Amino acid sequence: MIVRKLLPLIGILLFVVACDDMTQTTKVPLGGPTQATVTKSCSYAGLCQACEFRANGKQKCWLGFHQSCDGHRDAVVNAQKYKTTYKSGRQDIETETTVDHYLGDCK
Repeated sequence: MIVRKLLPLIGILLFVVACDDMTQTTKVPLGGPTQATVTKSCSYAGLCQACEFRANGKQKCWLGFHQSCDGHRDAVVNAQKYKTTYKSGRQDIETETTVDHYLGDCK
């Protein structure tokens, strides 16, 4: 009986504790930014294979001109690592990347 009355209070307490684990208190850069070449996914209009599932559960594929073909292209990205501390005391290393420029078209 008492547990049922305390259940909403316990739920609120768990929510507050969980929020403390998500609240950032500091975010400190670790070293300087670095550059790397990575492959990024992209989409393009052109000749490619498209597939769809039929009502009978089988897949049908065909080659043709489509507005949204899956592709990839190389990009130079800037990467910065951060040491993040949360209100709960937990620490984490995060990496943020931004695209500096692309090295070609989506294919």
